[in-house]
Amino acid sequence: MTRHDEAGRRFVQLTDEILRTLWSMNPVEATILGVHDYDGTLGDMSASAIESHATALRNCLAALQSEIEPTQLDADDELNYQVALSLVSSNLIMLEMQRPWMRNPSVYPSMCIWGCFSLLARRNGEPQEQARFMLSRMREVPEFLAASKANIESPVPLFNDYALEVIRGARWFFESAFAEIAAGAGTLEGELLRARDQALAAFEEYGRWLSEDVAPGGEGDFAVGDHIYRRLLSEEHRLTYSPNDMVEMAEDVLRETEAEISDLAARIDPSVSWQDIISRLKDDHPEPDRLIQAYREAFESAKAFVIERDLVSLAEGESLDVSETPPFERAIVPYAGYFPPAPFGESRAASLWVTPVAENAAESQRQAQLHGHCTYSIPVIAIHEGYPGHHVQLTRAMDSEHPLRKQVMNNSFLEGWALYCEQMMYEQGFYTDPRVRLFQVKDMLWRAWRVIIDVGMHTAGMTFDEAVRLLVDKARLEEENAVVEVKRYAMSPTQPMSYVIGKLLILDLRRRYKENMGPACDLKDFHDRLLSYGTIPPTLIASRMISEPIPDRAGICLRRSA
Repeated sequence: MTRHDEAGRRFVQLTDEILRTLWSMNPVEATILGVHDYDGTLGDMSASAIESHATALRNCLAALQSEIEPTQLDADDELNYQVALSLVSSNLIMLEMQRPWMRNPSVYPSMCIWGCFSLLARRNGEPQEQARFMLSRMREVPEFLAASKANIESPVPLFNDYALEVIRGARWFFESAFAEIAAGAGTLEGELLRARDQALAAFEEYGRWLSEDVAPGGEGDFAVGDHIYRRLLSEEHRLTYSPNDMVEMAEDVLRETEAEISDLAARIDPSVSWQDIISRLKDDHPEPDRLIQAYREAFESAKAFVIERDLVSLAEGESLDVSETPPFERAIVPYAGYFPPAPFGESRAASLWVTPVAENAAESQRQAQLHGHCTYSIPVIAIHEGYPGHHVQLTRAMDSEHPLRKQVMNNSFLEGWALYCEQMMYEQGFYTDPRVRLFQVKDMLWRAWRVIIDVGMHTAGMTFDEAVRLLVDKARLEEENAVVEVKRYAMSPTQPMSYVIGKLLILDLRRRYKENMGPACDLKDFHDRLLSYGTIPPTLIASRMISEPIPDRAGICLRRSA
C-alpha cells in the first residue's frame, strides 16, 4: 500500500468518526440531515455527555493534524481535509467556548419540538413506523427538559424570553398538529396521546421554571466577545478578515448602495425620499388569503427564467412547495424561510415557508406584517430562497460524493450565493420594474447593516435596542420584524455577516475566474463549477477553481493562461 493510499484510508476512518460523533451528539440534526440511525432518541445533553463528545472531537482534530499529511491525499480529499478541519474546529468552538447548552435555555425545548417535527418532515416510512420513533422521542421529553436544568448557568435573559416563545409554539404543535398524527398511528394512538400529555406537562413545568426561577436572576450577556468571534471567522468561515475589516467592507457597500437607491427613487418619484417611497409601496401587497399563491407564482416565474436563460443546471428531480411557516418557527421567521431536502436523503423536494398574518392580532399589527410581504419584494425572495438561490444550491449539493460536503452548510457560501443571485438575476433582466429593484437594493442596505450589527453586538457592546433601531431607521424594517431579526443575530454570531461578505467573495471569484478563462467559459460554466463543490467555505472553493484546469462542455480540458 502506498503512502497515498494509507493516508486516504486513514482519512476515511477519521471522516466516519467525525460524522458519527456529530450525529450521536445531536440525533435531531441527524434526522434533519436524513441520517436515520438515531431517530429513536433526542440524545443525551448532560454535562458529562457533552464533555465526552467534545473529547471525541478533540481527538479527531488531533489525529487530523498529526496523522494526516494533506499533500499525500488526492486532490479531492485534500480539499475534504480542509473541510474536516473547519467542521471539527467550529463544533469545538460551539461546545467549549460559546456553550449554548449552558447559556441558552431555548436549546432544549427547540430540540424536543424539532425532534418530533423532523420525523414528520424527513422519515418517509409507514405511519406506524413513524409513530414508533415519535413515541420514543416524546417519552424522553420530560426527562430531557428536567435534566437540562442542571446545565443552565448565567442564562442570557434574551434567550430565556425566546425559550418561552418556543414553548408557546410547542403547545400548538402538540395540541393541534398532533391529533392527526395520533389518529394514523393505529394501536399506538393511546400511547402517543399519553406521551403527548406528559410532554405538554413537561413543557409547562419548564416554562414555569424559566419564568419564576431563571428569569429573575438572569444576567448573562448574549455577546460572544472579540476572541470567539475571530475564531469563528477563521475556523468556521476560513476568512482572514478582522471584524474591523468587515465593517469597512460593509460601509463601502452602504455608500454604493445608498447612491444607487437615491437614483432609483428619483426615477420613481423625485418629489419624495426613497424612505417615503418604500413606505408607500409597502401598502401594495397580496391580501392575507392570497399570500401563498403570490409566492407560488413568483417562484414559478423565477424558475422559468433560469431555465430559459440557461443560467445554472438544476438538480434532477428537484421541486419546491410553498406552505405556511409552522407556528413554533414563526418567532424567528418574520417573512419567509426555506426548508431544504435532507442532504443525505434521496428526495429533492423542499418547502418554502411563508409566515401568515396573525388572525387575532390588532389591525395595526396585521398591517405591519403584510408590509413585510410587499408585492415588490416577493420576486426578490423567490430568487433568494428558490431559483437560483438556496433551493438550487442545496439540491445540487446533494450530488456531492463525499459525506463531509453533504454535512457542511457554510453560511458564507449559503447566504452569499443567495444574495449574489439577487444581483445576478437583475443583471440578466429577470425584473426591470424599478420598484422591484428599489426593494432589492433596499434589502442590500439591510444586509450591509447586518454586518455592522453582527460585529457591533458581539464584539463592540452594541445593545439589542440599538440594533433594532438601526434596522428600523436605516434599513426600513418594521419594528416587529426588526425585533425578530435581532433575536436571531444574538443567537447566531457570524451568520448575519455572511450575506454580504459571502456575496463579495463570490463576485471576486467570478471576476478572477473570467479573467483566467477568458471567452472559454460563460456564466453557466462558472455557476455549475461553483456549485459542484457543495456548500463549503467559499475561500476553499476559490483556491481550487483558480488553480485547476476545467473541462468544457464537450469534456475537453481547458488550460488557463498564467
